[in-house]
Amino acid sequence: MPKLSYPRITKGEAVYYLLRLYWNEPEFMEQLQQLHQSYVEFFAELAVAQVKFSLDCKQVLSPEDYHKVRRHFYDQWVIKGGKDPELPRNLSRQLQRIKQMYPKLQPYFDGLGDLAYRWKLRAPWAVLVLYLHDMRDFLKASGMPENIDVPLEELELLYPWPPPVPALEIKVPAWALIHYSRKQIEAEIAMRLKDYESRIKAVGLKEYPSALENHARWWFEHYVKEKTYAELEEQFPRAGQETIKRKVWNFSKLAGIKTR
Repeated sequence: MPKLSYPRITKGEAVYYLLRLYWNEPEFMEQLQQLHQSYVEFFAELAVAQVKFSLDCKQVLSPEDYHKVRRHFYDQWVIKGGKDPELPRNLSRQLQRIKQMYPKLQPYFDGLGDLAYRWKLRAPWAVLVLYLHDMRDFLKASGMPENIDVPLEELELLYPWPPPVPALEIKVPAWALIHYSRKQIEAEIAMRLKDYESRIKAVGLKEYPSALENHARWWFEHYVKEKTYAELEEQFPRAGQETIKRKVWNFSKLAGIKTR
């Protein structure tokens, strides 16, 4: 069965596809790098402090409390609010130190905002995402792996918001492999998974837009490269001008980008 689309996650993936195009744009990356270099000392200090805080939280706190801390940082960035979580003294001191560092980087964040605006990334998330890109590159250069596999049972702690429905739990006792064949057990699991998918769809989730990466490219070519829809039709003849125009408009809406 195809993936389902959770609006916030799909929006994040749309943003990721779009930013990959920006990251391959030499002029944009040159301007971003120049901005980063002006604040590299403060940036490195903040990156190290945040990584240490995150690792210490994961060691000391329960998974649920660690998730609350991550939710706190999400709220701070996205809705500019949220009371500091109650933490052990050492972690609380680390958090306060991190918060004291942010004013030093305010000119950097202002610069990211100006850069994003000039390059048509006129969205509330632009500064945060560009900052996280810088953070990712710094951590990658420091030896941290770029991709980390998350086990299925830990996915509920991956995002700072609740899942659309409670988790599906399937218990397979050893006796099942004695009474039934592996194929029979897999068929039973598949049936329950299909029912579970129906429950998720019932709360409003739809199938994932399979051509999202193409829509990001059309948006980039139109707004950043300033190609007309007629020119895009020549470049992507199978799509058609009206389809491209509609998908570009839908992509702006999905990604939350103001184009006017």
